[in-house]
Amino acid sequence: MATISSSRSRLFALVRMPFSMPSSQHRSTPRCYCSQQSITSIEDDKNGNEELDRFVKSKASAKTKRAKAMARLINYKPWSSELESSLSSLSPSLSKTAVLQTLRLIRTPSKAFQFFNWVHEMGFSHTDQSYFMMLEILGRDRNLNVARNLLFSMEKRSNGVVKLEDRFFNSLIRNYGRAGLFQESIKLFTTMKSLGVSPSVVTFNSILTILLRRGRTNMAKDMYDEMLRTYGVTPDTYTFNILIRGFCKNSMVDEGFQFFKLMSHFSCEPDVVTYNTLVDGLCRVGKARIAHNVVKGMSKKSMDLNPNVVTYTALIRGYCMKQEIDVALVLLEEMTSQGLKPNIITYNTLIKGLCEAQNLEKIKEILEGMMEVGGFTPDTCTFNTIIHAHCSAGNLDEALNVFEKMSELQVLPDSATYSVLIRSLCQIGDYSRAEKLFGELSEKKILLCDVGCKPLVAAYNPMFEYLCGNGKTNKAERVFRQLMKRGRQDPPSYKTLIMGHCREGTYEAGYELVVWMLRRDFVPDFEIYESLIGGFLQKGKPLLAQQTLEKMLKSSHLPKTSTFHSILAELIEKGCARESSSFIMLMLERKIRQNINLSTNCIRLLLDRGLRDKAFRIVGMIYENGYSVKIEELVGFLCQSRKLLEARDMFLFSLDKHQNIDTNTCNTLIAGLCKMKKLSEAFGLYYELVEKGVHQQLTCLYDLKTALDAGGRSDQAEFVSKRMPGQEHLDKPASKSRPKQLYVLCRAMLNECGHEFHQCIALAVQQLHKMSRTNGNGAVNEYPAQIRRIPTPGKATVLALGKAFPSQLIPQECLVEGYIRDTKCEDLSIKEKLERLCKTTTVKTRYTVMSKEILDKYPELVTEGSPTIKQRLEIANPAVLEMAMEASLACIKEWGRPAEDITHIVYVSSSEIRLPGGDLYLASQLGLRNDVGRVMLYFLGCYGGVTGLRVAKDIAENNPGSRVLLTTSETTILGFRPPNKERPYDLVGAALFGDGAAAVIIGTNPLKGQESPFMELNYAVQQFLPGTHTVIDGKLSEEGINFRLGRDLPQKIEDNIEEFCKKLMAKANLINFNDLFWAVHPGGPAILNRLESTLNLTSEKLECSRRALMDYGNVSSNTIFYVIDYMREELKRGTEEWGLALAFGPGITFEGILIPSFQNPTPTL
Repeated sequence: MATISSSRSRLFALVRMPFSMPSSQHRSTPRCYCSQQSITSIEDDKNGNEELDRFVKSKASAKTKRAKAMARLINYKPWSSELESSLSSLSPSLSKTAVLQTLRLIRTPSKAFQFFNWVHEMGFSHTDQSYFMMLEILGRDRNLNVARNLLFSMEKRSNGVVKLEDRFFNSLIRNYGRAGLFQESIKLFTTMKSLGVSPSVVTFNSILTILLRRGRTNMAKDMYDEMLRTYGVTPDTYTFNILIRGFCKNSMVDEGFQFFKLMSHFSCEPDVVTYNTLVDGLCRVGKARIAHNVVKGMSKKSMDLNPNVVTYTALIRGYCMKQEIDVALVLLEEMTSQGLKPNIITYNTLIKGLCEAQNLEKIKEILEGMMEVGGFTPDTCTFNTIIHAHCSAGNLDEALNVFEKMSELQVLPDSATYSVLIRSLCQIGDYSRAEKLFGELSEKKILLCDVGCKPLVAAYNPMFEYLCGNGKTNKAERVFRQLMKRGRQDPPSYKTLIMGHCREGTYEAGYELVVWMLRRDFVPDFEIYESLIGGFLQKGKPLLAQQTLEKMLKSSHLPKTSTFHSILAELIEKGCARESSSFIMLMLERKIRQNINLSTNCIRLLLDRGLRDKAFRIVGMIYENGYSVKIEELVGFLCQSRKLLEARDMFLFSLDKHQNIDTNTCNTLIAGLCKMKKLSEAFGLYYELVEKGVHQQLTCLYDLKTALDAGGRSDQAEFVSKRMPGQEHLDKPASKSRPKQLYVLCRAMLNECGHEFHQCIALAVQQLHKMSRTNGNGAVNEYPAQIRRIPTPGKATVLALGKAFPSQLIPQECLVEGYIRDTKCEDLSIKEKLERLCKTTTVKTRYTVMSKEILDKYPELVTEGSPTIKQRLEIANPAVLEMAMEASLACIKEWGRPAEDITHIVYVSSSEIRLPGGDLYLASQLGLRNDVGRVMLYFLGCYGGVTGLRVAKDIAENNPGSRVLLTTSETTILGFRPPNKERPYDLVGAALFGDGAAAVIIGTNPLKGQESPFMELNYAVQQFLPGTHTVIDGKLSEEGINFRLGRDLPQKIEDNIEEFCKKLMAKANLINFNDLFWAVHPGGPAILNRLESTLNLTSEKLECSRRALMDYGNVSSNTIFYVIDYMREELKRGTEEWGLALAFGPGITFEGILIPSFQNPTPTL
């Protein structure tokens, strides 16, 4: 008795202070448990539970030792082959009961699914019971994609034994609804009907519940009509309870009444739940008296219908809301007089009403009465109500006393308790005590407790603002992160913390919160982005500034031009060459004004880092968009760096763009090339200057002539000599010098062309035509076309080339951490092995379609054993087509003719599976004619690109006048898998392969002045090695593509490559391997090394293949075109006329093409 008396006195102390609430004080509703817990739990979970329990309840009480032992092993050990062996020994033959019991005992849903699949592989035939149970387990764990796949694979997996029924769909529809995926529920319902599965009343009840919870009342009405008219399903009492509750909760009580009246038409008798729902709805809209009349009519309706505790609680709350406390108290007495015992919700509702009415004495009286009869123990909600009342009245000291009493009575505070106290303390400026409570809230992790209402992030905003304004953002973020896991989100709270981090200089933490905002579909404002970018630049972290700006653009904010320039300047300052070039491309795409100094510095950085091709590509884009760079400065820099070949190319580019010429730079460049013995390049540059008519002021001609004489190039030396200042013959009429010049030209052409006499004559004629438009001093009236070797009539030529890549670029040094994180791998040995592989591949960067967003949407991709082929194709098919489209457009743009002139398509991919194929989609999107010829080449792997060239060659040569678009597009999505020690090749793929697309246009007899062929497809050979079909092995399964490479692959290629190459070379009477240029698909560095060693190639011969591997990785069929793209630039500087294109793939298959080049080096005269 002493204990009871002590507790009672402490309890009464809670209400000893009178309330004096100012009339202007805002009365906000306290955060406490809803008195409608009983009402709102109507049947939405009951249907699923009944269906599940119907099958297994009879057996659940007889959990066998075998099922417990298996579940214990699964719960405490990672899934592995060892675990499977242990399970096999425990249960060599599995019964249906054992499987069901084990599934129920496994704690982790993912392991339950692994067990489910394993027993299936062991020969166990799943029944409808086990399928239904697995669907429920996956659905309740929100692993909904896996559950969906299981549903639609059910008939196939069971060989037609288990048929699709409405209850399977009902389960997944309910779980989509619980997860808030309203649209997915509707889609599944539609799919269910399209498959011929008739929805039942349980199905409609589930859909109606989901719709009304989302406030979709019109859709709910339509669904009700469909239920009656289309499917003839009769609603039951549950149906009407759902409808009445849903419409009442959406403030449509009149519509709720209409459904109440309709119940009798379907012989549905309203039960107490029906009345309670209606009463609650009426009370919520302030119609407590009408609700009271409905309650009075309950008993008249049926002797079995009597109001219960929930009924009276709803009425009491209704009258309390109207401040009619006396009526509420009468109802309480009436309730007890009828033998109904008020529950905690009833008392809390009444106490809340009394607090709002400031009737403190009555609260004390009720508490005394409750304590005397022992029927009520105050809970957290009770205390929250009283604390809120004190806070609203301005009695904060009393509120804090009540808070202290909670611990004395061993009642745990919740998030609502703390939020109202902290907010009230902040409002009066007592931040010291508020911060103390805030720290306690954080340390006890109360926000993470899964009890009570969801915390409101906005309730803590005053404390966040105080902490973030006083250098304590980290403390604020600890609580904020707890709120993110459970609370109702509030975008302004994110901004408060982000700006706090910016003020404190912790910009990375602010950026991380921006990422969290975007994942939750909140859009950071302009100020947030601008502050972060400025901070990152101030800290010297331009890469993070660049990433922030890219997210800013995706959020539809356009930064200032100066912001772009500041980021670019810092990227260049930090030596971020690739990132700087990508950033300039982004600026050009967004039409951002270029800064000539920054553009020049970026190109200079690229050239300094050896990224010549990228530098020239960026320069070209800058000029295409109407901007320019300081060419003279770049040429001067390259000369100083002894990169004279690049300097020459840059100088020629400036000539082409009609830039002003600095003669001193010309002299330096030509003299430097002479010293390097690059006489062809030196003379070629001089020749271009002659044609431009700007050679007269050069002072290096004597050095050039001397070098040419010393190099045995007397004809070229004579050409220079005649144009040196002071030479008399320069004044002679041009017509008299032509025969001599033709003689010199023919001698030079014979030296160049050797035995190919007809080519020699053709080149001489071309040059004579050129000379006919040149005066005696070498100046020309128009700029002639570049000299090219003449294509062989009727032979296929490559007319243009285009490339495309996905937007995500992955540096190799970042791959391991990202892959291990995304696949949730915890095995350190796998991480170490992947790190070693990444170093040996020589890959530096790769493009990939796979992203964090994709893995968030399809988490099953990293779940071992999940059937994911459908999801993979959902990602791969559109991505492959998009890249193919982009590459084709780039190729057509370079070609220069309209897309309608394409007569055939050859489409190559090992990454796309669908009917119709990508060839049709591509032809349609490109706007090609509907009679275009189409060829689709599937699953050829790495040699697919060269196979495509061979097929396109045959089409072009057998269809005169045709123009063939060959497009290849690949992604690693189909082969992406979580790491597994039993599949070591998965790691090789992760370290080596990339995504991208390429396209070329093939045709014979190029149109002069319209098309620019750069190589010829002279002769093609395909050959497979007998007995090697298992060396490169790939299989398509429900889990994607599984690849396996034999360790002997490089050796097999080494043993057979020499004979294969000689077969190709014999067609052109070629003997020396080093006389050719080599475009080899770089399967990996081991293959390139073996090839180089076997054929005794000089180191530079495979440089283009190594560069392609380094920049893009192995992109399967595309890679040969990336090599060719690098090669055509190299051939402008080289002397090789003939080359080989080679690739190797499954079979083992060798593909090779003999290729003459038209990228002739500068002519020798």
